[in-house]
Amino acid sequence: MSDTQTRASVSGIVGNAVLAAVGGAALAGGLGFGVTTEAGLIGPGFLPSVAGALVLVFSLVEIVRLYAARPAAAAPSPSEASSAVAEEAQGTVGDPPADGSKALDTFGRTARQQTTAVWKVFGTIGAAVLLVPLLGMIPALGLLVLALGLWVERRPVVPVVLTSVGAMVFAYIVFVRVLHVPVPTGPLGFV
Repeated sequence: MSDTQTRASVSGIVGNAVLAAVGGAALAGGLGFGVTTEAGLIGPGFLPSVAGALVLVFSLVEIVRLYAARPAAAAPSPSEASSAVAEEAQGTVGDPPADGSKALDTFGRTARQQTTAVWKVFGTIGAAVLLVPLLGMIPALGLLVLALGLWVERRPVVPVVLTSVGAMVFAYIVFVRVLHVPVPTGPLGFV
């Protein structure tokens, strides 16, 4: 293992150890506030406890992965080595495409499209927040998911509608039925 890989591995382990400590502190603090109330409803420490536990567990899993994934030094095949040497000699390693095309992300979007998508998401969330007093929390959530899927992600209509309905049903079951959280209903009485 090279010196650079060793430093990256050590920094990854130290960074995840710090995150694990933060997660443990959030878990302990949340438990101190109380996860449930005397009436059996969620208490003020529920969310910090859950978030802290998740951060703690995922950080510890990542530390184990970093220890277990120490790569053995594998020699490249002769064809891989010769193509890498040829690219390096030609100066094409890491260069942008020569045809003048713009760099794309993994979804095939340009930097401008990525920025536009971020602003669309912020605008859609803002519109959903403004709709909560008019429609209620659950319908506003459904419209948010619908708008994000159709307008921002440009996905097919039927899967987006099914996802939106599924999100509303899930939110209703979890927040209204299971956790008994009073959600805003709006003037029409929708949950």
